[in-house]
Amino acid sequence: AISTVGDPIVLLIDDMHWADPSSLELIRTLILGAKNPFTFLFTYRPVQPSHPFLQMIQDLQHTHISKTEIQLRNLREESVRELVANLLNIDSRKERLLEREFRNEMKECEEVKDMGVGKEKSIIKASCNCCMGSRRNKSKSKEGSEPEDLSHPCTSLQRLTSAVCSITNGNPFFIRQQIICWIDQGLLKLDVKQHRWVWDIEKIRKCTVLNDVVSMVSEKIRRLPELTQHALTICACIGS
Repeated sequence: AISTVGDPIVLLIDDMHWADPSSLELIRTLILGAKNPFTFLFTYRPVQPSHPFLQMIQDLQHTHISKTEIQLRNLREESVRELVANLLNIDSRKERLLEREFRNEMKECEEVKDMGVGKEKSIIKASCNCCMGSRRNKSKSKEGSEPEDLSHPCTSLQRLTSAVCSITNGNPFFIRQQIICWIDQGLLKLDVKQHRWVWDIEKIRKCTVLNDVVSMVSEKIRRLPELTQHALTICACIGS
């Protein structure tokens, strides 16, 4: 819907790094000719100072138009964890509670060891029972019989989050693409019977890192059938 005269206008225009000169000239005309109160929100990826979009913004600074620039920083590890959990439909709050319980139990084990009490063995056995499943999973993973899963905080979301952070540096776009890439490569698999995602963290750590858009797209194209790749090569020549 178009607002009437006098109503405030907010326009969000995404991916300004792709804007062509004609589109930029149209936007400049809209900004300078607007009769209503307005706010233009532009999003763009890092570009060179000589980029036409930045040149347009610099030119508008000499007018009555005010500008505010917001630098978006990479996500912190906790936020990455939430994003990964959302992408894989994992209850991150439940995982966090389990992990906290596990850490408390491990801390109790260490305290008992330091005390050197005669009942140490029985207490440690009772406290560390929860770890046995994790240890068995770990040994099975080494033998290659089954991948790590999300069933225990020792082998849970945190390890995957750490791997994602080390590869993507918290870039939301790369996080999503990296998860999709791992699924395509079979490194992340959905266990239909147990209704959860499973993986082998060692294989994930050793896989090829795709840390830019070009390499990600190129890798996807390389996995397509040869005939499809040939068709894309022809289609790439269409247009200007």
